[in-house]
Amino acid sequence: MAPKRGRSAGAVTSNKKSAKKDTVGPLCNVVCKALDAETGLAESVMKLLKDSVPTSLALLREERHAFQEQVVEMVGQALCAKDAALDKAKEEATSKLAEVAAEKEKLDADVTRAEGEAKTLADAEAAAKAKVEEDSSALKAAKEAADAATKAQADNESEIATSETNKAALEAVQKDHFEPLVEGTAADVKASLKATSKAAKEYLEMEDGVLDNIPPTLGKAKDSRSTFDGLVVNQLQDAIAKALADLAAKLEAGSTAKEVLAAMGATTAEVSTAAVGILDSSEKALAEAKDAAKAGGAKVKDAKASAKTMEPATKKAQKESDTAAAASTTFKEGAFKAFAELRDRAPPPPPPPAPVEEPAAEAAEPAAMPVDSEAPLA
Repeated sequence: MAPKRGRSAGAVTSNKKSAKKDTVGPLCNVVCKALDAETGLAESVMKLLKDSVPTSLALLREERHAFQEQVVEMVGQALCAKDAALDKAKEEATSKLAEVAAEKEKLDADVTRAEGEAKTLADAEAAAKAKVEEDSSALKAAKEAADAATKAQADNESEIATSETNKAALEAVQKDHFEPLVEGTAADVKASLKATSKAAKEYLEMEDGVLDNIPPTLGKAKDSRSTFDGLVVNQLQDAIAKALADLAAKLEAGSTAKEVLAAMGATTAEVSTAAVGILDSSEKALAEAKDAAKAGGAKVKDAKASAKTMEPATKKAQKESDTAAAASTTFKEGAFKAFAELRDRAPPPPPPPAPVEEPAAEAAEPAAMPVDSEAPLA
């Protein structure tokens, strides 16, 4: 099939190139816009450089002649000067922000310190109030303690008397009944067995089985007792010894407690007498603590007011620092980057060669028409 008539391939290619998005122009505009007073150049020099950008920086690097390269170098120097100025402005703004922040931090620390001192004073006031309440109830507590000490003394005396009675009774049974039964010398075996069994149940810590074996064991003659009987006798002896030792310990503890309780009664009486003077001192300390807490609160208020005066300066310094940093970043990522791209721009690599098409096969010659032999000759 024959190709359609129309524009030549060269014309189509030319139109496609013209339709391609222009990237050089916008980059040149970015660079020109950046050539301002921040470069440090005179107005006339800046105008000259701006006017020369389209005829120098816009060209491919290999297309520039010496003067155009010089113009490109001057534009780069101007932009470097602006970059340095923006960096310097950013550093100065950062330094200023650090100074303001340090002052604000100092004032905030003053507030924190004042609040801590105020809390300490408030705690001292609360402690003074508690002390007054404590001292006010001290006299009542001392009287209650004295009554308790008196009762404890009476209870202790009663326990001492009971322990002495029990100890004496058990010792008497041991001497008059138990030991004679063990040795087989009891004058009245029946009476001694009864007294020993009664004392064992009342004073000794023994199992019922052992208690039941007391009469059968101790009722026998000493030389007729079995090994088991000997075990029963040994358990009785150990139990009596333990009971007497426990009663002796109770008596000793009661004697010690008697002295302690007496001292406690005397102490509570002394505390009651001294409570009046202690209360007067506590009330005076409370009044002083209230005045100190009030002064501490006023100090906190003043410190907060001073810190608040730094807020506008801090916000201003922060804004200036952010603005300077943003300006530096915008310039580096914008005009400075655009300049570098234009300065080093090279022609694109040539397109790959078009594939070679195979020639079409030649058409076969048409077959000859058959000749009718009977046709008349012309």
